[in-house]
Amino acid sequence: MTKDNATILANGPFVDDGRLRARVAQGGSLIGVDGGAVRLLALGLAPQWVTGDGDSVTPEQRVALEAAGAQFVETLDQYRVDLDKALSFAVDELGARDVAVFGASEGRLDHTAAAMIAVLTHGRRAAIQMVDAHGTAQPVYGQLTLSGSDLCGRMVSLIAMGTVEDVWFEGVRWPLMGETIGVGGRDATSNEIVAETIRVRAGEGDLLIYLHHRPESAAE
Repeated sequence: MTKDNATILANGPFVDDGRLRARVAQGGSLIGVDGGAVRLLALGLAPQWVTGDGDSVTPEQRVALEAAGAQFVETLDQYRVDLDKALSFAVDELGARDVAVFGASEGRLDHTAAAMIAVLTHGRRAAIQMVDAHGTAQPVYGQLTLSGSDLCGRMVSLIAMGTVEDVWFEGVRWPLMGETIGVGGRDATSNEIVAETIRVRAGEGDLLIYLHHRPESAAE
């Protein structure tokens, strides 16, 4: 990886299954979102940047983070969630074009929904993935193709934030052929991949694809 990549740990529930550490080991900027920075330090991973409003970091923890080399970037706008502000910093200020977000999708429903909206908001300017213990989500803008010998047999979901029309989905057990999904349409979750390549095409609307991890890959 290069300096054009960033890894973000938010302040939500997080399972230390090895994926965050593997990502950090590849290099790039490491950002802790508020209390997520404290968690990084507890994991033995020193963040270079700390974003957020600071309400989850005590004065003692701030001293420890700064001693480890972290720089605080205070983002106090209460009309934007902390992850949205962290992604703005990573993409606009650091120039990151490949961003992985951890700790943002296994907690409260409202926090998870806000995280998905943030990823969709910034995903047109950088490749952004949201990773949790079960899988990885990324936006779909128009069309997306994923290929790999490890895809067959894995579960995959399409998540519509509202209504998405004219959706085509190939390479899965239950394909879609120009259908509407989400609000007022059909469900497109928990599908099974049956090929080494899957393709998604979609019309207007906000759409994420959520690819489940291989069961044996947790500690890799």
